[in-house]
Amino acid sequence: MGALCVVAVAAIADAIRKPSGEGRAGRDQAVERLRAAGLTGTLVFSGNECRLRAVRLPALAPVAFDDARACRFSIARDGRLTIGDAVPQPGGPFRAWCRDGWVELAARGGSSLPFTRLYRFSGCGPAWKPSGVLTYVREGELVELRMGCGGGGFCTRVLLSAEDVRRSLGRAALVEVAWLDDATLGAIAREASSRRYALAIFERGRLRALARFGADRLSGIRASPRGTYLAVRRGEAGRVVILERSLRPVPLPAPLRAARAIAWSPDERWVAAAAGDDLLLSPLPQGDADPIRVPLAAFDVAWHRETAQAYPLPGSS
Repeated sequence: MGALCVVAVAAIADAIRKPSGEGRAGRDQAVERLRAAGLTGTLVFSGNECRLRAVRLPALAPVAFDDARACRFSIARDGRLTIGDAVPQPGGPFRAWCRDGWVELAARGGSSLPFTRLYRFSGCGPAWKPSGVLTYVREGELVELRMGCGGGGFCTRVLLSAEDVRRSLGRAALVEVAWLDDATLGAIAREASSRRYALAIFERGRLRALARFGADRLSGIRASPRGTYLAVRRGEAGRVVILERSLRPVPLPAPLRAARAIAWSPDERWVAAAAGDDLLLSPLPQGDADPIRVPLAAFDVAWHRETAQAYPLPGSS
């Protein structure tokens, strides 16, 4: 493990220290601006060949990181990293993901053991409440998975029925959701006949805000760490849109809108974006026209207070 960490640190250092003078100047300028902005924490990103790497802000110091490859990943608030598109349970051992129209739930028996798939449920779009309760979309409605009922098994409770959704959104059905807090969620809905998309905010089952996007496809809904913002991808190009709870769009500089992936700082005051050959950092809620450019190519990115630990999930990529 030690040798692998040394290799990873060396690789990160090589990625940061570009051979040209222009590259070194860009790194030094980024460090200066990061320090002036008071930015801290650890940026974890998937770099060349989807190898996971990490640097600590503001000095862009390489961080020893478990050797792993993942084009996509996520980090829970406790710092545990999950490979692939699985979503980790806040403060718990479970991971959930969608595969071929089924939600699969997995857990690990110990810190060094691989994940073991436990259950499958018909549906998709798994999303955890901040309290650790799993919800998912089943036939256009939102259900909550309850554990320990019926003699120790699982049962479900409908949170938003298909009729509730139609009453609020017309002929639309739920596609995926993200929880802002235990009572409030953002939801992507789609009309099957017209393929029109909408984004809605529900609080305790009641519609609070609605934004219609026409035929522009919406996907990849995510909530910020404290539930202040939502992010979605819009259109076939997958341009990033960040919105407040009222669904008012947050102005973003053009390079961030075209990013491959974004991540909020733990305090939600900044956003980091994987954009081509650079990681771009910009303040919120008003994006900076001149974001901080960190010369690191990344496919996906996460921002955490400390260094994350990698827990690979077999079967994900």
